[in-house]
Amino acid sequence: MTPSIDVTAGKAARLFQIVEDLGVPCGYERSFKMLEYTLLANRFLLGINTRDLPPERLLDVCRRLDMPAQYVESFQAHLADANLVFLGFEDNEPDCLYKVYLEFWEKVTSDIHSKSDKQEPVLLHLGFKWNADDNMQRAVARYMCYPLLPVESILQRLSKVYEGHEDNSSLRIVEDLITFAGSRGAGSSFIYVEVGEENYPRRSFDINLYKAKLRLKEIASSLSRMREHYAIPAGRFERLYQLVGDKRFGHLAGGLNRDGEDFLTVYYEV
Repeated sequence: MTPSIDVTAGKAARLFQIVEDLGVPCGYERSFKMLEYTLLANRFLLGINTRDLPPERLLDVCRRLDMPAQYVESFQAHLADANLVFLGFEDNEPDCLYKVYLEFWEKVTSDIHSKSDKQEPVLLHLGFKWNADDNMQRAVARYMCYPLLPVESILQRLSKVYEGHEDNSSLRIVEDLITFAGSRGAGSSFIYVEVGEENYPRRSFDINLYKAKLRLKEIASSLSRMREHYAIPAGRFERLYQLVGDKRFGHLAGGLNRDGEDFLTVYYEV
């Protein structure tokens, strides 16, 4: 049975309330995800600096969200290496997910400086995800960063993510968007991450494009191509676009999900 709008809103509000109770500053990023005939716009991440809270309070947040006990143990084991914790909510229609990520950016930059191979992949995020109604439906995702890759090398890796997928429309949209972002004086490289989930055949990527300093309205043509590719009704997308067009474009994620379907997710700063 599909959860009611009130139930879904309550689960999202619960996460906001838990973070508000912490009484520390947090970052706020929203996103919308497109896949065939589907637009998912009720998605957000709240970021917390690990220096702002003792470990036990962060562990308490995980328990209050009913994170699986096995994941709480893993979260605790890796927390000391993390500089940021992201708490996320995703309305997947019909399911709702809670997500907790550990970010190891400071460790990554230290490793890059100490290694002879500056482009060797390193773990940037460890993500724990579970169904908000049934935490036995769960997954762990590893986000491997490929440091200092020039745009040309990113495009080469993207072609491997989509390898074997019959429709290359999504890949072409991504290639054009990254090339455009690179032309905006953002330098020759972006933070590029590839994602894999334990026990699932997911192949996806995440590219941090904040330094291109783009607003969503500046990539309107790419967003329109996405909408057409996924057959999203124009009116529904337009209502969302009117709300977010002036927001700063942050990340682009995409690839192939667990079912082999291609998707794209656009993250923007609130």
